[in-house]
Amino acid sequence: MTSAGHGGLGHTGLELFAMEQGLKIMHVSYRGNGPALNDVLAGQVGGLITEANQALPQIEAGKLRPIATVSTERIPSLPDLPTALELGYKSLQIDSTFGITVPPRTPSRSSTSCGRP
Repeated sequence: MTSAGHGGLGHTGLELFAMEQGLKIMHVSYRGNGPALNDVLAGQVGGLITEANQALPQIEAGKLRPIATVSTERIPSLPDLPTALELGYKSLQIDSTFGITVPPRTPSRSSTSCGRP
């Protein structure tokens, strides 16, 4: 199994799944979701936990088969896809919040010239 990086949400989810199911998995860490997804599509690794929006084109093309969403609710773009909890996987409930971060010395918005108010 793979993830977009060691210690990230995908990796953590895989480890939780393996622990809950009593499985031994080999984790192959990639530097980003793109290379990980490419190797799943190529059959180099067995699967991954990834963001639905990144996998959706491949799912719609029939190149990936989604099993479940690990969020606490179903995904609007894949309404028939059950949550992991609905399938009985109690440990696979991963929701996250993303934000914008910049280096500490980045000028404030008022001093940038991005042309936006």
